[in-house]
Amino acid sequence: TLPHPKAAPRRTYLRIKGMPALVGEFDTHSCSPIPPGHVLLLRSEALGTGIESMPPVARQMTFSELVSKDTFPGVGFPKGMVAPFFDKDAFVVVAQDDVHKYRFAWLTHALDYSSLGDLAAALKGRGWTRAPYVGFGFLCMPPEDSDYVKKHFDFVYTEMPKLASELHIFGTSSLKRAWPLFELAFSKRPIIYTAADFPEGPLLQHERENGVTTESYGGFASADCTVRSDIDGIKRSIEEIHGSVEVFDDKVRSLLSWQSDSGPQMR
Repeated sequence: TLPHPKAAPRRTYLRIKGMPALVGEFDTHSCSPIPPGHVLLLRSEALGTGIESMPPVARQMTFSELVSKDTFPGVGFPKGMVAPFFDKDAFVVVAQDDVHKYRFAWLTHALDYSSLGDLAAALKGRGWTRAPYVGFGFLCMPPEDSDYVKKHFDFVYTEMPKLASELHIFGTSSLKRAWPLFELAFSKRPIIYTAADFPEGPLLQHERENGVTTESYGGFASADCTVRSDIDGIKRSIEEIHGSVEVFDDKVRSLLSWQSDSGPQMR
């Protein structure tokens, strides 16, 4: 288990309503909520240093474990552990209407298998990112049971991937899921990470067992989706951008066979 947060009294943190990360020392009675209609972005240069400052056990936790209310038993944090090891200056709070003004990389990963350590190792191996900011759903907003998420889920998960200047997909196994394919449909030149990019751990094991290749990729028709009613809307978006699902699937196969750090032109 991780030490009680007060074990590091001199660090500063960002706190968002419904989340345990604070501005100043940990204080469960004080918070500065994200204003309505805003999201969080993380400065790229802070990503590596923040992750390196985390205890090894935290770096190795999957994202699902990191947001679990059971991660810090007895502390009383609500569900939604988001980056308490990053300094407050690592973040910018951006109005949704202004997100398009920021050049940021969008990170797509499997919550149940990937960790911050996995993402850092893979990014470091590829030379990090050229974008000055990064964003991903886990970081951009409070936990799932908050009013904020209910109001802004669609923007974070459907609009932010469209606005990103870079898309980083951590694991070819993600291409078995409909929503990562939705994000990929909007990307001009995506970057995909494979088993060769990951350290030993759950994500590497998952990728070895479930990763896809040019030959084994089953196409959008076989993609999993937790909410099956989302499929039709995702399919329409793909068809609007690429003309047909079949054309899009051919582009995905081309991406899987690509050998350079930056993927092929998708659109």
